[in-house]
Amino acid sequence: MPKSGILIAQLIDYKGHFCDLSAAEHLFATVETDLTITDRHLPFLTTAKLFLDHNRTKRAAEILALMPPPTKEDDLIELAVLKKRLQKAQEKKHDRNRHTQY
Repeated sequence: MPKSGILIAQLIDYKGHFCDLSAAEHLFATVETDLTITDRHLPFLTTAKLFLDHNRTKRAAEILALMPPPTKEDDLIELAVLKKRLQKAQEKKHDRNRHTQY
């Protein structure tokens, strides 16, 4: 397994591009436990985005909650955008569930 968060994030993105969420999550699982990976936050960002893209908001929220702090300004901005997307997706899902109850 590579020790570069950038490379792992690219591999996760590649797996996600071909809709192989299982393989992407398997790669991500190694990052969660390996504290020696550089730029460790990048696979978290990529995986959370992947799950948001596939409407798996609960898993995306879990990943973002565990994410180590970003080290660069661009990554902070991307994190803010993902959190905003997550919030909107959760609100939409909540509204949809509320309407189906009536």
